[in-house]
Amino acid sequence: NHWTGFDFGGRYQGYGGNINGRVTFKNLWSMSGGLNWDTESLDNHILRGGPAFRSPAMLRPFVYVSSDNRKKLKFEANAFAMRDFVDHYRMEQTRLEVSYRPLNTLVLSLEPYYTHINNNLQYMNTLSFKGDPRYVFGNLTQNVVGMSFRVNLTLTPNLTFQYWGQPFIATGVYNELKMIDNPLADRYEDRFQVFDNQQIEYYKDEGYCMIDEDRDAVTDYTVDYPDFNVKEFKSNLVVRWEYRPGSVIYLVWSQGRSGYDGYGDFEFGRDFSNLFRIYPNDIFLVKFSYRFGL
Repeated sequence: NHWTGFDFGGRYQGYGGNINGRVTFKNLWSMSGGLNWDTESLDNHILRGGPAFRSPAMLRPFVYVSSDNRKKLKFEANAFAMRDFVDHYRMEQTRLEVSYRPLNTLVLSLEPYYTHINNNLQYMNTLSFKGDPRYVFGNLTQNVVGMSFRVNLTLTPNLTFQYWGQPFIATGVYNELKMIDNPLADRYEDRFQVFDNQQIEYYKDEGYCMIDEDRDAVTDYTVDYPDFNVKEFKSNLVVRWEYRPGSVIYLVWSQGRSGYDGYGDFEFGRDFSNLFRIYPNDIFLVKFSYRFGL
């Protein structure tokens, strides 16, 4: 595959290509993989209303493996990555899905996943200095881990139970703050200026930092410092009863737990145990439908 992009003003944005393949084995396992490649391109969105930015070229390899889906036990696994050539952006993601059918009426499935991102240019804020805009970015290191699990039970053709739950943890730490001052420069390193220790004072516990851009010992602007540690658990239990043809009663229990901290570091054991110490929000619903025959 090949693609070329233009914006609505007719300005050339960049081009890319993709090659991929898939194979199915005699035992009905399958495997696929490929590689996407994007050239250096113009990004009209990264500066949030500012000028276009010249984004580096990017490689995106991926691979996928699946077992025979006719079996009681089956699994799927995939891995995906994004890399550039100047250490601008790096992402790795892995995902596994396991499904088991011990009975014809019962299906259990588990889907854990993990994502790691290092983004050298994560937008933080747009400020003003001496009448000119300042586009402030930071280096964001982010970790995301989550898992979905499902239970589908069919007691009779008219009575089913479905449960879904998902714990989720995401953390992000910012460092190496910088401003974009020459977004179309030929060299990647010339497109921004990194604030040094004489220009910036960090107050991470208070959630902000002060920047002295012109080095005159006077703070020119303040930037929120949004390190984060987000924990969530969501679940739904649905009982469906078709008490007469076309007429159904649903009983639903939905629970959510959500917590936020500003320390940003990633410790799975601590974060996972703290998740279930968060006070839950519970919602109970009843839905009734009746089919009228004419």
